[in-house]
Amino acid sequence: TELTIAGGVSWESSVLLVGNSGLVLTRDGNGPFEVHQHSSGVDFARVIRVDEDRFLLVGEDGVHVFPEKGVGDG
Repeated sequence: TELTIAGGVSWESSVLLVGNSGLVLTRDGNGPFEVHQHSSGVDFARVIRVDEDRFLLVGEDGVHVFPEKGVGDG
C-alpha cells in the first residue's frame, strides 16, 4: 500500500496496523501482510486489541470495530 500507516498493535507472532482511508493490515507469523479495507473509509490513528479476534480502531468519526460484522449479523 502507499497509504500512511498511523498505528499498530502486536501480540505473540501477529501484527495489525491501521492507517488512512480505512486501511487495515494484518499479519500472522512471518507470512505476508493481508490488506483489508474498512467500510468506513476513515483515517485511523490507533488500534486497541480487546480480545483474541476483536479490535477497536480509533480515528475520524470515533471508534470502529474490526473485523466488521457481516451482513445479517445484527
